[in-house]
Amino acid sequence: MAGKRSGLRKVIDAVSDRLSELLGSLAPQPDAIPIPVRNDERHRRR
Repeated sequence: MAGKRSGLRKVIDAVSDRLSELLGSLAPQPDAIPIPVRNDERHRRR
């Protein structure tokens, strides 16, 4: 019986790991958010 539990535990762990990977990929990543950059030339101060 103990062998079945450890096998079932491995399956549960594998499924939960895969599910957390999938959910993590759905969440927006902070480094994937584009940062707007100003490209126009600024006026020089005299």
